[in-house]
Amino acid sequence: MLRIITTILLVSVLAGCTPVSSAVSTHTPIQNMPTEQAITPQPTAVAAEEGNLYAPQPSDENLVRDPVAISLYEILLLPGNPLQFKLHLVGSTPTTCHVLRVAVPPADADGRIAVEAYALVESDAVPTQAIKPFDVTVSLAGYPAGQYTVWLNGELVGEMVLPEADAEEPASYAPQPGDEDLTRGTVYIDSREIFLLKTNPPQFRLSISGALPTPCHALRVVVPAADAEGRIDIEAYSLVKPGAMCAQVLEPFSTTISLAGYPAGQYSIWLNGDKVGEMVVPASGDISMKGWELYSWQEDGVFSYALLAGTNRLKTLDEIQALDVRLADVEAVKTALARLAEGEVITWSVLDYGGGELPPQAVRDEIAAFAEAHGLILQIAVR
Repeated sequence: MLRIITTILLVSVLAGCTPVSSAVSTHTPIQNMPTEQAITPQPTAVAAEEGNLYAPQPSDENLVRDPVAISLYEILLLPGNPLQFKLHLVGSTPTTCHVLRVAVPPADADGRIAVEAYALVESDAVPTQAIKPFDVTVSLAGYPAGQYTVWLNGELVGEMVLPEADAEEPASYAPQPGDEDLTRGTVYIDSREIFLLKTNPPQFRLSISGALPTPCHALRVVVPAADAEGRIDIEAYSLVKPGAMCAQVLEPFSTTISLAGYPAGQYSIWLNGDKVGEMVVPASGDISMKGWELYSWQEDGVFSYALLAGTNRLKTLDEIQALDVRLADVEAVKTALARLAEGEVITWSVLDYGGGELPPQAVRDEIAAFAEAHGLILQIAVR
C-alpha cells in the first residue's frame, strides 16, 4: 500500500464567525483511520465533484476565504480494481463556523494536480476563539492512466500512478463454420489505430471503428501470419444471409482485435490494403512499468547488490537488503540483468544509510557494458 505521510504546520488565523449554512454537513473525526477503507463525511444534498463533499459551491462567492491549518496530509492507495487513490487531510479551520473547501482540479500538462484546501465564513461573522478540527478523505478519481504529482496548497504531497485498465481479451471476429453459406459484403472504416497495453509481456491491439452495410450484417476480421517482409495484411469484411430482409441503414461498430502470437520483431500492419502503422514486438523478458532500481552497499569490505522493480516510494533498508533479493557478486547482477527485456531502464541508486556505496569504477564499467550489450539503459544516480 502506498502511504506517503508528510506533516507541516501552518499558522492558524483566528477569525470571527456566526454559524454559516453549508452544503457540507459535519461529521465525527476519524480516529486511527484504517487505510483499506474510504471514510467520508455524511452525504449532502448538493451536487459536488465526484467523491469530494468539500468541493467549491456556487454560493461560495458571497463568503470570506481564510486559510486552514494542516497537520497531516497523505495519499492513500485503496485496494481494488481499478485502484482508488484518496487524499487524507487532518487539520483545523479557524473557527467552528468556518466550512472546509477542497478544490481538486484537472492535472496540468506536466501531470501536476494542485489541490487547494481553505475555509469559508460569512462576512458579518461574530468573533469566537474556537478552532474546528477536521479529518477527511477526498477522492482523487477521474484521472486517465498516467503519472501525477499531487500538491496541497503549494506543498508536494506525493506521486500517484494510475495504471492502464485491465486488458480484456477482444471478442473474436475470425471466420466461423458456416460462413461459406453467407453473402460477403463490405465494411466502411472510419478510424483504425494500433495501441500498446503496458502488460507483461506487452500486448498490441488494433482498434477499428466504422459501419456495416445493415444491422443484419456480421463483422469478420482475418489476422494472418506475417509475410517474409514482416507485413501483416488484415482483412475486414461483412457477411449476411442470402435474401435477408433488413432495414437499409448502416450499423455502427467499434472493436479491438488482438495482435498477439507474433515472435519478437518489427511488423507493418495493413487493413484492407491501407497501412495502419508499425508494431515492434520485444524479445521476451521481465518488464516493469516504472523501470528497475539497482542498489549496492558494502558490508565488512564486501559489496552486495539488489535489483528491484521500480515504485513511487522510497524502499526500506529491509526490503533492499533482504536475503531473497540480495545479489552476492557482479556475476549475480549480470544474471539478473539478463532476465530483463530489451529497452528496460535501470537506475543505480546509492543509499545514504546501510553502507550504501558504489563499487570501484572498474566494476561499474563492467556492469554498464553488460547492460548496454543487452539493450538495457543503465543510469547511475549521483549522490
